[in-house]
Parts: sequence; C-alpha cells; structure tokens
Amino acid sequence: MPRMDKILVPFQFPYTPIPLSQRKAILPHRNVCSLVPAADISDAISTGNGFQRIDILGDPYREELTFSQEALYTPQWKKTPEPPDLTGVLPEVRALLRAARFDEASALIHKVQMEAGFAP
Repeated sequence: MPRMDKILVPFQFPYTPIPLSQRKAILPHRNVCSLVPAADISDAISTGNGFQRIDILGDPYREELTFSQEALYTPQWKKTPEPPDLTGVLPEVRALLRAARFDEASALIHKVQMEAGFAP
C-alpha cells in the first residue's frame, strides 16, 4: 500500500488507469490491485513461499522485480547465536527513549552488546 504522503501528490502517468469500478469486473474475488506504482522497494508488493521472495514495484512501463532466495545467502555461523541479554539495561534504555535521548540509548545497547561478545 502506498504511503499517505505519496497519495497526496498528484500523479502523472503515461496511461489512463482503469477506474476502480471496472477493475472489479476483471479481477478475481481475492486479488491485489495497486492504485499507483511503488516509488521504492519499501512500498513494493511482496510474494513468495518462504524460500523465495519476489518484490514487485507495479509500474507497467518500467517494471522491476527483486528476487531473493534463501539458498543465495551464505550462512555466517554453524549455529545462529542467541541474542545478548539486554534485560538488565532495558529500564535505563526505556527512560532514555522517553527523555528523547536516542543516541545515548543506542550507545548503551551497543556497549552491552559489545561486552557480551557481539561484534557490530
């Protein structure tokens, strides 16, 4: 779904989109129909089966499909490590976030992660 800030901008298309009332006549009962093409990959329509993912931008004149497949990634560890235990600093992190001290909260989490042996 397009972000709201993008919906408010008038679009200039090289084609006339099919009106929504006419789309219902040609689309199946369960469907996905974009009103505008995605401006970037974060707005793309995603599909896949768990091992493969496809992101579709939806511009018929400049279509881009991004394929990602699990087998393409090289495992970094023999066994995925457990995340560091941050429970001891969460109250302090929450207090920093409530005080809008975001850089200090991030630095504190980074410090605890590094002390637990996790590289950046």
